[in-house]
Amino acid sequence: MKNNNLLYVSNKPIKAFLFLLSLPWFILSIKLIVNNKVASGIKLFIFGNVFLAVMFAIQFYFRKMLVLYQKNLDKSSNKYKKRKFIKNRGGNLK
Repeated sequence: MKNNNLLYVSNKPIKAFLFLLSLPWFILSIKLIVNNKVASGIKLFIFGNVFLAVMFAIQFYFRKMLVLYQKNLDKSSNKYKKRKFIKNRGGNLK
């Protein structure tokens, strides 16, 4: 799926963003578990994982939707470019 569009970029920036987003929750949950606050640490860890899963799903869905929109836009613009302008019929497009 290589294209000159920016919609077809690799997944590395998305993974790096999610990794950096997860660091505060995971570090804090480990600190809570070490300080004998296991219940709070586990709750925070679960919340962080659920939040990251939802963020990943949203990004995946929107990226997929944008790629599909771009493909349809490319198809329609190519179809429009292939139309012929007929002068003898009043300027209608065929």
